[in-house]
Amino acid sequence: KDFLTITSHELKTPATLIAGYADLILMQERLSGEESELVKLLREGISWLTNIVDDLLEGLRIDAREMQLNRRKLHLGEVVASALRWLKPLIEKERSLSIVVGDFSEISPLHADDHRLREVFVNLIGNAVKFTPDGGEIRIEAHEAEGYCHVFVRDTGIGIPPSELERIFDRFYRLGDPMLHSSSKTAFMGGGIGLGLTICRGIIQAHGGLIWAESEGEGKGTTLHFTLPIMGRSG
Repeated sequence: KDFLTITSHELKTPATLIAGYADLILMQERLSGEESELVKLLREGISWLTNIVDDLLEGLRIDAREMQLNRRKLHLGEVVASALRWLKPLIEKERSLSIVVGDFSEISPLHADDHRLREVFVNLIGNAVKFTPDGGEIRIEAHEAEGYCHVFVRDTGIGIPPSELERIFDRFYRLGDPMLHSSSKTAFMGGGIGLGLTICRGIIQAHGGLIWAESEGEGKGTTLHFTLPIMGRSG
């Protein structure tokens, strides 16, 4: 753990400096359109690297049961809206997906960490975008039952073999070869290291909820479910 923590710090320090210089370059008015796009790609690559480092550290915190939650009263619909704003470039760039968001206005307030829950939605919706072909649909909905809020993110994507449904939450697990992605668009090939769902599970369990996946098989879409206690049940 100490080795990875030190290595992560040593990686993030120069990455932060490079990102800062890239931002300064983007502020220059003399850049051509092509030059600006190249610097933006550089900036995105740096962000991708730092996200990988953050995921590694987050995975360690989950293993060590060190996850800290900053709970407050929140409305889940606001968290979903925030996640979708963050994912907007991913969703809109050369995509023709339909994103359907249910009515969250009737969901009771939660006592939860909004940043952590946004991370869950970003991971789940982001995965759905990556593995749903053009023209597909992603639905984000929720309902209440027996003191819990039940949320699901359902897509019409490539699906998951039933035998793999439990394994997708394992650390460093990646489903299949991303080069076989059904959209055939390399910009959405995943590129992760297989920690996103592991982190989601840790966040949901830390909130006192459950998370699981359902799929009828390859080519039949996937639904990710999770539950969260509503206020008065979360402790």
